[in-house]
Amino acid sequence: MASDNGREVGEMRRRDRLAASLRENLKRRKIQQRGRAIENGGGRRSADNQAEREFPSPASGEHEV
Repeated sequence: MASDNGREVGEMRRRDRLAASLRENLKRRKIQQRGRAIENGGGRRSADNQAEREFPSPASGEHEV
C-alpha cells in the first residue's frame, strides 16, 4: 500500500501546482483586461460600462417596456 500513499501525495502535489497555475493565469488575464480598458480610455470601469450598455439594469431607465 506504500505505492498508493505515494500516488496520493503525487496527486495532491499535482492539484496544488494546477491550482497555482490557474491563479496565476487568472491574475495575468485580469491585468491584460485592465490594460486593454486603459488603452481604450475607459479605465477600470470600462468593462462595467460596456456591460451596462449591453444589458441595462431596470434602474437605469433604458430598459424596454
